Amino acid sequence: MTKTIEKFAAGMVFTLVSASSIWLIMHRYIYQKPVEVHMKLPEKVFSPDYFTARQRFREIVTTAGGRLETIPLEAHGPSGEGLGIDIAWFGAANPRSVLLHSSGLHGVEGFAGSAIQLQLLNDLPTLPKDAALIVAHVLNPYGMAWLRRFNENNVDLNRNFLGDEPYAGAPDTYANLDSFLNPQSPPTMDLYTLRAGWLVLRHGMPALKVAVVGGQYEYPKGLFFGGKRLEEVSEKYQAFLAQRLTSVERLVAIDVHTGIGNYREDILSCSRRSEHYVRPRHAEGKGFRPHAGVWHLQCDEGAACVEGRKPLALLRRWDARPSGKADSEGNLLPTG
Repeated sequence: MTKTIEKFAAGMVFTLVSASSIWLIMHRYIYQKPVEVHMKLPEKVFSPDYFTARQRFREIVTTAGGRLETIPLEAHGPSGEGLGIDIAWFGAANPRSVLLHSSGLHGVEGFAGSAIQLQLLNDLPTLPKDAALIVAHVLNPYGMAWLRRFNENNVDLNRNFLGDEPYAGAPDTYANLDSFLNPQSPPTMDLYTLRAGWLVLRHGMPALKVAVVGGQYEYPKGLFFGGKRLEEVSEKYQAFLAQRLTSVERLVAIDVHTGIGNYREDILSCSRRSEHYVRPRHAEGKGFRPHAGVWHLQCDEGAACVEGRKPLALLRRWDARPSGKADSEGNLLPTG
């Protein structure tokens, strides 16, 4: 009986040791690896500040074999650091087709935009011989460096691309909201919630949204101020595109933003002009979700209600190019 117990105990110890070893091997080399990659990826692409993001972007562009250009800006960082727009160029020098990807127009939103771009450059797609990928990293470096949505002049750059339109005017309702949104004195017991509720009842939430986020050009210290002129960033970036994209016949521009929609849901917001490119043939209605709960396409008139949006201004500028006009699908038509 004693010998039987000893053999049984030895067998149990051997089994436990073997099982433990197998479990450790599987945990170390099978289960842990995906977790390790998953945990490290955000650390590699989501940067703690603008200057880390900029350094990572410049390094990965060089490693990936891209051409790097920088548009210098007069603004400076919190410690006097120089700022600029870094632009990566992959593919043909004189392309016919271009994918233009930009981030950080709203400054602090550049943390997500930069992460997306770093991940993109870490696994570059194969480009056709006549195509190029252009990645503009953080169009508003001042905003990202100072953790602000606007630039050094309190200008919302996504309301600054007006083309030939005057930098004047504001929604009628905004005039009634400015003192409420931007009080001249520190916060007090001013019954803010009750006043906000009264404004909603009086004007309606849709009207308030349009009045606030649509952009205004009369209150320099107010919200969504579009400026009184084309800002330095806007002017230099447009000049870069006009100079470098003269050979392009087809352009797809993606400008990354955050802060709209539900958590973990991506919204592809476009004008009716761009709908041909992004809506699949089988899609019906106003939106589609090719990856359930992830993508939502919004191609209605509401997408174009914001004054001075960069993508719309880019399309207007594209139509005005001396090389030709664009048809309803965005293809350039020959001149003459």
